[in-house]
Amino acid sequence: MASYFPLYRNTGSIQTSNSGSLIDFIFLTSSFSASFNTTVLPDPFIFYSSSANTSNALSATSSSLFSFSLPTRAEKYYYTADAIIGVRTTATTTGVRIGLQKDNVGDGAAIIKVASTLTAYTLANIGTATGTTFALPASMAAINTKYPAIVKGVYTNSTTASTFNNQILLQPETNNSVTADSRSIFYTEYAGYYLTGSYVSSSYSPLRLANGTMQIITGSDTLTGSIFPSTSSLWLSQSLAAQVSTTNTASYSNVFVITDLTNGAPYLVNFYLIGRSAATTTGVQVRAVSGSNFNGSIYVPTSATAVGTQNSAGGTDITNLATAFPAATADRLIWGEYTFIANSTSHSIQLKSEVNASAVSINTGSVIFYRLIN
Repeated sequence: MASYFPLYRNTGSIQTSNSGSLIDFIFLTSSFSASFNTTVLPDPFIFYSSSANTSNALSATSSSLFSFSLPTRAEKYYYTADAIIGVRTTATTTGVRIGLQKDNVGDGAAIIKVASTLTAYTLANIGTATGTTFALPASMAAINTKYPAIVKGVYTNSTTASTFNNQILLQPETNNSVTADSRSIFYTEYAGYYLTGSYVSSSYSPLRLANGTMQIITGSDTLTGSIFPSTSSLWLSQSLAAQVSTTNTASYSNVFVITDLTNGAPYLVNFYLIGRSAATTTGVQVRAVSGSNFNGSIYVPTSATAVGTQNSAGGTDITNLATAFPAATADRLIWGEYTFIANSTSHSIQLKSEVNASAVSINTGSVIFYRLIN
């Protein structure tokens, strides 16, 4: 079978693209009108995963965990970004501070959530007029126990005249050692751009072969995802075809079971469940099981303005024991985001009722997304 590799021009030299090359639409000229179907691109996410622990014992000094940097560009562009960081402390009186530093204060908005217990977060909101902000928990529930910290945001280069650089930071609340664990992850997705003024021509141009001649792609040329190199790690998904219900408090019912996992490999999971309870006094209890080194959270709404949060601790299964629901016989969103290490070929999201003989259910239309992190 023949192999096909797209080419690109780099400062006058024609080079072959491969699975490590990122074809960046930003480099196309302002008159470019080719059609891109981004939904069929092999993998729109860029992942960073920490391979070693990062520790800090100085409350006046920050350690950099992840840095998201891009060069100066003439366009205004947007990225969504998420981080799931495992944090722990050597003293319960020392909170683990997680921060976001923006070199340009207008570069987007984000929220930081640091789990100080199994059921509580300390929050920090970051606006487009904020430079560096930390979530500031004053204590942690247990020493040397990993809890999740989550950073979610939408970022943009507020100025097209300087480098875009955002960093996620680690700092202790007092001078005791805190650690961000290895296998913490940061992942970004390119979300689009628009021109803000005169375009400065780039030296990078995608090429095509036309009548035996190599030409730069311009005008009405149409590209599809099929020409791009495949990646070794893609998102997989399931949607719930039939409602799952239970009235049992003693055992769980499977909502999703994902199989064919690679034993010992790390995975990222996001799920969105449409939950319902027969009574506001009956919590819809959801857990994620089978695996090790869990790092993340499950959120179940308990009122119109609050959620029951369950955070992973020390890598055990995540079990949310919410004790209320916002409305009877009305759908509400339950969601989770976490990483884990597969220790078998399957992993499950499960459901049980908080009150015996009181019905809870997860309805059709619920979805789960998961992928190998490599």
